[in-house]
Amino acid sequence: MDILLNIAAAAAIMLAVLSMFSNLGWIMKFRIIAVALAGIIITGLLAWHIAGQLDVKNIVIFPTLAKAVVLLVLAFITGFAAYFAAWPYGRQIAPVAVPLGLAVWALRSADIASLMQKTADAAAKYQVINQFKWTAMLWLMPIAAGFGGILLAELLLKGKPQIFPENNKKVSQLSGFTNIFTAIAASVLIALFCIKMFAQDVKFSDLKLGSVVAQPHPGQIAFAVAVSFGIAAFVVKLFLKEGYLWPILATAILPPLCIMFYAKPDTIEYMADNFPAVFFVHPSLAILPIHMVSFGTVGAISGSWLAVVYKIWRTEQAL
Repeated sequence: MDILLNIAAAAAIMLAVLSMFSNLGWIMKFRIIAVALAGIIITGLLAWHIAGQLDVKNIVIFPTLAKAVVLLVLAFITGFAAYFAAWPYGRQIAPVAVPLGLAVWALRSADIASLMQKTADAAAKYQVINQFKWTAMLWLMPIAAGFGGILLAELLLKGKPQIFPENNKKVSQLSGFTNIFTAIAASVLIALFCIKMFAQDVKFSDLKLGSVVAQPHPGQIAFAVAVSFGIAAFVVKLFLKEGYLWPILATAILPPLCIMFYAKPDTIEYMADNFPAVFFVHPSLAILPIHMVSFGTVGAISGSWLAVVYKIWRTEQAL
């Protein structure tokens, strides 16, 4: 039953992606479904034994070196196969395969609050949160491996893969770097603001911290992260004309920034003295890196292509 619920949750995200391509025929939609199922089944279910787990709480962490290599190979194969499954929309659809598989891992994971409840003092609580500071960067590796498989498939078919296909406008190197930096910064800020709005649970006001929030439900986290990065990617594509790569990178940048800013030792000590262990000063601290990267990537890809569809719609309306 647990596995069926996880597949159903991932399928709901997949259907949201499908909604952007409602003008496609049913054959193409079935190919898109095949892409998503490839990621869900191969990475999410068959490769579940590869996932690292933190103590008996079954919190998913990045696997050890040998298993990580297997994960990267599977991600590469998934991206390669997904490109052909979605042809001629391999470039647009195939990137969601690997993050959807990781999303199943995320939904099967326990939450950070379960670890916080086992800690005895503020120092231990600080260590619990701090150990996840940089691990989001690791979760980008299978996402990148999936892109590698897509690029190889595109190379075999077209002879020249396009890494940045959406933006053909010639700009100076300085302007290009400025645009990229702005896209990343905007993605981080927009996602941070939206996650605080969408990742809600029991909430209390506090004179010192403003407010604290209880550990959100996994489904609430999935919704909040996907929608937040979807909005960020939509804005980045619409106004900066940059693709989804930079919002995806922002999914790995946001966790360490939030931990450094919201999980300072004095703040953790104050929380430990005044609130139960399941409460956090910001909901981002209650989100595991795998949740942030997997659901954030799906949201970023969806939001970016939704912006493309929106611009096409506006052009048609103007005619």
